[in-house]
This record gives sequence, structure tokens and C-alpha cells, in this order.
Amino acid sequence: INEMYESYEELCKIAESMSEDNPFKVIAKSIVEGLGKMVDEVKEAEKDVRLIGEAFHTYIIVECENSIYLIDKHAAHERILFEQIKKSAKTERQMLISSVSVPLQKNEYNAIIENPELLSIAGFEIEDFGIDTVLVTAVPAMLEGADIPSAVREIAESIIKTGTATLERIDDIFHIVACRSAIKAGNLQSAEELSAIAERVLSNDDIMYCPHGRPVAMKLSRREIEKQFGRIQ
Repeated sequence: INEMYESYEELCKIAESMSEDNPFKVIAKSIVEGLGKMVDEVKEAEKDVRLIGEAFHTYIIVECENSIYLIDKHAAHERILFEQIKKSAKTERQMLISSVSVPLQKNEYNAIIENPELLSIAGFEIEDFGIDTVLVTAVPAMLEGADIPSAVREIAESIIKTGTATLERIDDIFHIVACRSAIKAGNLQSAEELSAIAERVLSNDDIMYCPHGRPVAMKLSRREIEKQFGRIQ
């Protein structure tokens, strides 16, 4: 949305700077007018989200459109990251300063070694280290600092469990990466971070459920609250 506003302002400046005898000025004005209408529509659609606070360092509490929302910050952040990964042409990866060796069960080892393309798409670089062990040299950038051995084992278990065609497994790996990269219940975030998550959730219907299917938010309308307090019937 911010990028749209900036583009609109830049186009306005360009159109204004054109001389009246410039044949492209009419076209520029038409484009600016059309974009201006789109900007106005977006502004009207934007929701006014007011952060009230956070409960149990887990649930974001916000007021929006005459309702109160409780938002599970981990589930919400997980879904946001999952959507970002899916939309990326290629998952950004981070080379590890020190490679991480991960000992596995035989079936886990086979699942990882037999799916190098799948793991590469997801942002991992993993080599065969021999004797049922793999060596992780790169991970998705957002996974940096996470428990890498645990993530690799979970991915292996997912591959074994699904037993489907390679490309059909990619969403399962994206789920794992998003879940392990997302902020956790109990973690402390700034008011700005909490507000940003809430605004993303309430402006995008795709983020109403986490990748595991759990609801991200719970809504209490003002009417429901006032009925509970006996203010209305």
C-alpha cells in the first residue's frame, strides 16, 4: 500500500512537470487520475486497527471496526511467513559459518538424501556426511538461529509420512520453516511489531488460519460485549 502511495505521488510530480505541448501529458494525466481513484479506494478499505495490548505474552488484543479481536501472535506470524515463502520465486538462504552435522535414523537419512531438489527449493543446502548423517551448510534465511537438527528431522519425518510426489511435499516443508521461524508464545515484542501483525491479519482473509488449520483470531463484537454486561438486551 505504501509503495502504491509513493508511486502515485511520483507520477503526479512527473505529470505536473510536463509542458502543456508535450503529447504525453494527456496520457500521464489519465494514468494519474486512474491511479488516484485506486488509491482512494485502498484508503477507504484500510482498517483502523488500534492496539490495546497483549494477554499472556501470546494473544494480541486490538480494536477494529467496532469489534475486539484476540490474535494468536505465533499462529498469525507463522501464516504470514508461510505466505511470504510461497510467493517468493526462490527462498532466500543463509550460508552457515559452521556447517551443522545431523545424525539421523536410516529412514530419515534416506528421505533427506533422496530429495535434494525439494530441499534446495525450500532454501536448504544439505550434503551426505556418511553413516546416516547429513551436513547442513545453508538454511532458509528466516530460519537462522533456530534448532537446525530438529528442523531437519521434522522435515525428514514429514517426507516419510506423506510419501507423495516430490513437489507435493514442498508446502509441508514451508509449514515447518514458517513455524520454526515465527515468533513464539511467551516471547516479548514491541508495540509496533504487534500492531504490524494485527494489521496484516485483519487486512488479509488468507491469514485467518495458520498452516496447521488452527484459527488465528477470535472476534468479539461490541454488541456481544455489551450484551454480556447487560447494557443491551
